[in-house]
Amino acid sequence: RCRPVTDITHAQMTGMFDIHTRKWDREILGWCGCELDWMPQVLDSLQVFAEVKVRGVDVSLITSSHDQYAAMRAAGVDAVGEFMLGTGTAWVLNGKSDQPLYDEKHFSIHPGRDLVGNDYGYIATMGALGQGFDRLLDRLGVSYEGLAGMEAEMTTMPVPRYAIEMDISSGSVSEETKSPLLSMRRYMESAGAQVRFLLEKLDKIHDAKKIVMTGGAASSGIWPAIVAGICNIPVEAVTFHEMTAYGAAVYARMAMGGETSSYNASEDQILRFEPFRVDEYNGWYQTRQRPILERKNENDR
Repeated sequence: RCRPVTDITHAQMTGMFDIHTRKWDREILGWCGCELDWMPQVLDSLQVFAEVKVRGVDVSLITSSHDQYAAMRAAGVDAVGEFMLGTGTAWVLNGKSDQPLYDEKHFSIHPGRDLVGNDYGYIATMGALGQGFDRLLDRLGVSYEGLAGMEAEMTTMPVPRYAIEMDISSGSVSEETKSPLLSMRRYMESAGAQVRFLLEKLDKIHDAKKIVMTGGAASSGIWPAIVAGICNIPVEAVTFHEMTAYGAAVYARMAMGGETSSYNASEDQILRFEPFRVDEYNGWYQTRQRPILERKNENDR
């Protein structure tokens, strides 16, 4: 009987794997009612672990990877100060660090070992921001096709002078007016402020050099610019749907002795945004929005 095999990035997602010893944690397994021999063998580095034939073709089986780690590899997020912001149904911030990052009060950061070398990776969540925006659009009667045609006008709107309260569950923002444009822009700015607040919580804001933005919001012509302005960090928005699969393929090539590389998207799939209105956004964030986020952070304990 063959024992199942997994990789370290998937094993640590179970919460039953010790990322320091690189072994299944017997105490946690016992608490869960699991036996050690039930668990798969864990491969903690890139390697070819089996050679098989499939319909007469030789196939090498190579260490896999959790999707977020594969996407980070494809995005070229390898150095201190580089981040990947995934903007799907939920928004997550991913990065690498020389030590694991923990959030023992809120458990919103998932620390783990990277698949390559001795570095650590982390996945920090901001909640279902994408889902909330979908609900906002539904309530306003705006389609994504219609939104694209509105963005040029949205760019001329002023930076808010008041705090924005956001309710993700209903997809609403405070001070919501009858203007769909203003409501959508304020939602985007509130989300951008949450990215900055998370970078500050991680103590990474001062080292930040670049954010690679992927997912639905990356296709917007204004949302990445708002994130860049609020965070004062250049944003590279990538609409490359094969990002995760590409990262997995890069891992496979590395295991076979090939070189690493980041995504190979064409120029029309990449938009680069430099920070804008930085002083205005910083004043709003520091005096208006950050106090709200700090209060919410305290209440969530």
